[in-house]
Amino acid sequence: MGEALQQMQAKQQRLLQKGRMMYYNNSHCHDPTAGQALGKIRRQEKLKHKRLRDTTWNDYGISKYRYRELKNFCLQYPEKKAKIKYGLTASGDDAGIRSGKVGRPTENQAISNSRYLKDCEMIEQAAIEAAPEIYPFIIASVTEDLCFEDIEYLPGAGRIHVGKTDFYGYRRLFYHFLNKKKLGTN
Repeated sequence: MGEALQQMQAKQQRLLQKGRMMYYNNSHCHDPTAGQALGKIRRQEKLKHKRLRDTTWNDYGISKYRYRELKNFCLQYPEKKAKIKYGLTASGDDAGIRSGKVGRPTENQAISNSRYLKDCEMIEQAAIEAAPEIYPFIIASVTEDLCFEDIEYLPGAGRIHVGKTDFYGYRRLFYHFLNKKKLGTN
């Protein structure tokens, strides 16, 4: 058995030197699918170590139509923020939350508030998860449809400290986290 193992290792060394490699399974038999499996593992590892700035929408599994849906969801952020009403008339504590009841304006307002708050918090949390140090810039970019040049010197937040390519990488990561939150897989 020891001699057969040495012969197999010598054969692998010769093939490796020629640039070809044969893969063997645990029982030391030639396994042509082992190389394919190893290649798949290597590609997955390479993707894990891919720089954020080099990621694409396909790396996150987001189609162009899903991206448009997420983008339009984010563009509604200022509108939803403006619709949130606080105060006595916005509280649902006095009526008990029951959806679909007509004639209960306080309850209806509380239900609307909770929906708008949930959507706004989803956007804010995804931005913080993507890049805590630049999340105000990401929120401004995705909710007001601003490019990097328009937010580079954001009033109140100062100057952004990442480059354009890195910023767009963080923004793609933001959409990835938002997509996961909207699908409920986070």
